[in-house]
Amino acid sequence: MAPLLEELLFRGLFQTVIRTFLADLKLPQPAWLSIAASSVLFAAAHADAGHWPALFVLSLCIGYSYEKSGSLFRPILIHALFNGLTVLAVLTVQP
Repeated sequence: MAPLLEELLFRGLFQTVIRTFLADLKLPQPAWLSIAASSVLFAAAHADAGHWPALFVLSLCIGYSYEKSGSLFRPILIHALFNGLTVLAVLTVQP
């Protein structure tokens, strides 16, 4: 559920609204600025500050995929795969 809800919020809402606002201001590169801004919000929304750099980079990639595809399907899939691989890695690491 987290990938679905987070992508609806951070890409579907925040990134889209920020991009539209920046485009209305006639700022250059509104798509990239909106990807960066929503990525900062995405990373900051997660509790562990030690993970923020990795989450920021992940979010940049997810935001780019949203801009290129125009669909939330890819971001949700990428996010779900990332979360699944992270859980798998944690479960298979020997203490």
